[in-house]
Amino acid sequence: LYAKKYKGKYVQLRKNLKGAQTGLAVPKYMKNINTVDDLKNK
Repeated sequence: LYAKKYKGKYVQLRKNLKGAQTGLAVPKYMKNINTVDDLKNK
């Protein structure tokens, strides 16, 4: 997780939207991209 990796290197001011969910979507035309790790070196 980002928060664990960079703990102590940033300041969380406040939560933006209580209960909001975020995510990452990839369009179908992107071939061989299924995870964030697939984006490395692209």
